[in-house]
Amino acid sequence: MLKAIENDFTLGEMVLLADDRNNLAHNETEPTQKSLGNCKTLAFGAGEKFMEIVVSDK
Repeated sequence: MLKAIENDFTLGEMVLLADDRNNLAHNETEPTQKSLGNCKTLAFGAGEKFMEIVVSDK
């Protein structure tokens, strides 16, 4: 998802976000405030970019 939609994350940030998301999705770690915050940041960022694409297509 991070590579599919243009974003402002560095490669290092993308790796950390993907790791947090994967660990949470596969129940491999206890959620921390930081990992949940990272997933929230990712979700909001993806949502914003998606809406920009939808609006620009009209």
